[in-house]
Amino acid sequence: MKSLIDLSNASFEERYELAQSTSDIDVLNALAEDDDWNVREAAAENLKATRDILEKLAKDNYWFVRLRVAENPNATLDILEKLAKENVLNIREAVARNPSATLAILERLAKDNYWLVRKAVAGNPNATTAILKKLAKDEDEDVREAVARNPKVTPDILEKLARDDDWLVRNAALRALEMQKVN
Repeated sequence: MKSLIDLSNASFEERYELAQSTSDIDVLNALAEDDDWNVREAAAENLKATRDILEKLAKDNYWFVRLRVAENPNATLDILEKLAKENVLNIREAVARNPSATLAILERLAKDNYWLVRKAVAGNPNATTAILKKLAKDEDEDVREAVARNPKVTPDILEKLARDDDWLVRNAALRALEMQKVN
């Protein structure tokens, strides 16, 4: 295991790999302040990253780093709420996919102007029936298809989607209805 003193002499590759895999919080904290954004991005992906580390990285100047924080299942509610308001659509999309996203966050992102964000909400297994019902009427077929593929979608929503104008939406809904009958 690299010590903090060794990090100053470590190559980019060593720091990057360490940021991805270390469980040493002191080392990870140091790597979260690395000069190279790629190393900070790897630290943000680390499942051992603490709340303090993720909070620091959620404020990073590079959106790729903030994106990895939004994807991290250990991101706290406070962090996800802040990132859900980001201007960068990819970050909001990642928050919408995050299994820790709360109902309030999902409800807000279900109204997002960008279909990719709404699609991510539709695919989140924590999306409620009310959210799925609303998104089943979305103007974008990819959003409606994601609703049909959501494991919590109800048969009544699937019945409506099975009559959708878009073939892929209809197909996804019919397959989901078949799976629900099997189970």
